[in-house]
Amino acid sequence: MRKLNHIPEKEIQSFITDLEVVLQKDRMSKQEFLQWTKRIDQVRKEVEA
Repeated sequence: MRKLNHIPEKEIQSFITDLEVVLQKDRMSKQEFLQWTKRIDQVRKEVEA
């Protein structure tokens, strides 16, 4: 059963790829942090729905 029904597969793959890249970094800018906060909140809301 797939929880992320309203998010396209391509967008999920992009999220995972981008997350792998950002997790390899030692530091993150404030702007980048805020962008990731929005992306993660979007996924969280979809999973909780």
